[in-house]
Amino acid sequence: MEGWIKIHRSITSHWIWNDPLKLKWWLDILITVNHTPAKVNIGMQLYECGRGQSIMSLSNWADRWKVSKDKARNFLVLLEKDGMIIHESLGKTTRITVCNYDSYQSDLHDSQTIIQRSNNDSQTITHTNKNDKNNKNDNNDKNIPKKAGFRNNSNCDLSFVQEDFLEVFQCWLEYKKERRESYKTEASLQACYKKILKLSGENVEKAHKIIENSMANNWAGLFELKDSPGRSNNFESTKDNFSNNSDGYGDTL
Repeated sequence: MEGWIKIHRSITSHWIWNDPLKLKWWLDILITVNHTPAKVNIGMQLYECGRGQSIMSLSNWADRWKVSKDKARNFLVLLEKDGMIIHESLGKTTRITVCNYDSYQSDLHDSQTIIQRSNNDSQTITHTNKNDKNNKNDNNDKNIPKKAGFRNNSNCDLSFVQEDFLEVFQCWLEYKKERRESYKTEASLQACYKKILKLSGENVEKAHKIIENSMANNWAGLFELKDSPGRSNNFESTKDNFSNNSDGYGDTL
């Protein structure tokens, strides 16, 4: 496996830093997802796997981490609730989309602001007084304007959204913007929209309730309503446990 990922020192303030095992699994996901789009063949079917995505069965994730499928499954649920990933069940496999993937992996050939170029150049030229220079770079980063497009979801292309769902989807994007969160790639944006369709059964009124429920609870992710048919009590109990940062292991994704 070639390439690299970027990890900002702010991760030391994140809850996952205090759990070495979950931190290892999270880094494994970041290393495993695609840095360029590709197609994955499973059986006689091809799946699109975009940048920042991975298509792999839950059993494979469990084998990589040497844990049960339940434990691997609920770790993914925990990450999704915290807005770190989006997952889709594809029948025999699962597609994982890392949110804000560009924060962990960027192409040095992509267009950058003058300030960003200056920071990169200064880090390459000399390594003396690293900590002092990195602290200055952190301060400069706060003043770097965000790139247009998917970084704030204000100018993104929503042509793939059905007309009936456009208002409710824009409402969710505005909520994410207020939380200073965003979908950095078209693939992650479309994955979010597909999840809204799936959870709501393509019912606009239900989609509104799902989004309002997440907003009312200050959740970063989207979840089925508690009174939705087919939703097990075990899963709802697990979801409540995750809000308290406890370990719970529920049913299939």
